[in-house]
Amino acid sequence: MNRKISILSLLSFAMILALALPANAGKKKVKVGPGGVNVDVDGVHMKADEEGVEVKVPGAGVKADHEGVEMHVDGDVDVEVNSGHSSHHEAAVPAGKTRHQHIVCDDNDEKTYENLFISGRGNGIEIKGNCELTLVNSRIDVNGFAIKISGNGELKLINSFLRGKAGAVLAEGNADVETEGSTFYGTIIKKGNADFTKNDGNHFFK
Repeated sequence: MNRKISILSLLSFAMILALALPANAGKKKVKVGPGGVNVDVDGVHMKADEEGVEVKVPGAGVKADHEGVEMHVDGDVDVEVNSGHSSHHEAAVPAGKTRHQHIVCDDNDEKTYENLFISGRGNGIEIKGNCELTLVNSRIDVNGFAIKISGNGELKLINSFLRGKAGAVLAEGNADVETEGSTFYGTIIKKGNADFTKNDGNHFFK
C-alpha cells in the first residue's frame, strides 16, 4: 500500500505507535537528549533527530523520503525519513490532463495516449521491443527519465511537456524518436543507432 503523507503526519504516526499503547503493553523506555529522541515499546522502536526519523514496527512500517511515503502492512519493515526543508506533496494534475501511472510498452504494441499526466519516481514511459507509441498533449515530470526507449521502439511526441531529473529522453539501440511542438527539460541522450528527429516548434532546456 502506497500513500503520500507529510513528514508531520509520519512523526505523529510514529509517536502513536510508540506511545499510545495500553498500559499493560509492557515497559516503555523514552530517552530525550541532544542526540534526539529514542522510544522503545514492546518491539516498537523510534529514533528521531535532526537528520530524520527511523521507525521499526513489527507487522507494519513506513518508508519515507522527500519524494513521498510508502506504507506497508504485514511484515517487519524499517522506516526511514530523510531530513529536508520541506515535505513532498503529490503534484496537482494540470487542467485537462488525467493522471496515469508509469507506462511500459513492449513487444509489437501500438499505443496512442492523449492528455496524460505522469509524475513521481522512476521513469515516466519505457518503450521496448518493437513498440510504437504516440504521445499527444501530455505532461511527464519525474525524477528518472521522462521517456526511455530502446530496441526498435518508435516514439512520436506532439505538443507534450517532458521533464526528467535523470534526463528528458534516453534513446538506445535502434530507437526512433520524432517530436513536434514539445518542450524538454533535461538532457537528450542518444546511444547506438538511435535517431532523434526535431520537427517544428520544439523547445529544449537543460
